[in-house]
Amino acid sequence: MLAAVHHLNLAHGRAVQALRAQHPDLRVGTVISLQPVRPSSDSAADHRAAERFDAMWNGACLDPLIKGIYPPSLASDFDALVADGDFATIRQAIDYLGINYYSPMYIRQSPESLLGAWFGAAPVGTRFTAMGWPVDAGGLTEELIKLRDRYDNPEIYVTENGACYDDRLAPNGVVLDNDRIAYLRDHISAVRDALAAGVKLRGYFVWSLLDNFEWVEGYSRRFGLIYVDFKSLKRMPKASYHWFADFIRNNQGRK
Repeated sequence: MLAAVHHLNLAHGRAVQALRAQHPDLRVGTVISLQPVRPSSDSAADHRAAERFDAMWNGACLDPLIKGIYPPSLASDFDALVADGDFATIRQAIDYLGINYYSPMYIRQSPESLLGAWFGAAPVGTRFTAMGWPVDAGGLTEELIKLRDRYDNPEIYVTENGACYDDRLAPNGVVLDNDRIAYLRDHISAVRDALAAGVKLRGYFVWSLLDNFEWVEGYSRRFGLIYVDFKSLKRMPKASYHWFADFIRNNQGRK
C-alpha cells in the first residue's frame, strides 16, 4: 500500500511536468478525496489512532505535493521508498486543488491493522446515508479551513459532494428525495461558512447529475439528481434536481 501511494505521488508529479512541458499555459490541478478523521471514543489510544489515520488518509498525498515531505508520523514508514529527487518531482506547483467530500470518519485503535487504526463507531444519534456514511456538513467546513491553515490557502474546488439514498420512483414519475435536498442545503451552507472564513473556494459540484455505476455496488446505489431506469435508460429529474436548479437561478451573481 505504501509503495502504491508513493508511486502515485510520483506519477502525478511527472504528469504535471509532462503537461507543462507541452502546454506551459495550462491550469493544472489534482483532486483528492478528503475526510475529517475523528476518534471513535475519548480514549488516548483512539486519539492516537485517529491522528495516524488522518496522516495516511489525508496527508500522505497532500503533504508531499504541497510541502515536499510525508507527514512526520509516517515519515519512517516511507523512508525505504523515497529515492533522491523524489520529493522534488512530487512537489510540482498546481493552480488549484480539487477535493471530494462526503462525510467524516470515526477511527479506533486496531493493533491488527497496518496503521494500528481502523473504522470505529460514530456517535450515538448520527444520521447516515444509504451507503452507511455519516452525515455531517460541518465536516466540509472543517476540512476547507484545515486546507486554508495547513497548506497556505490554495485555490479550491469542491469537485464532488452528494449523498446516496434509497430513492423510490412513484407511479406518477416523481422521486421525492427530501433527504438529499437536506444534505445539499446543509453542505452548501457549510461552503458559505468556509467562504466567509477566507477559504479561496472557486467552485462547487454536486455528485452526481445521474444515477451511476457505483464501483463495487454496481447499479444498486443512487447518487444522482436525475433518476435512471437502468433497464430502459429513461431519465427522470428528482425533486433534488428541481431544488438545485431553483437554487442556482435564485443565487446568480451572489458571492
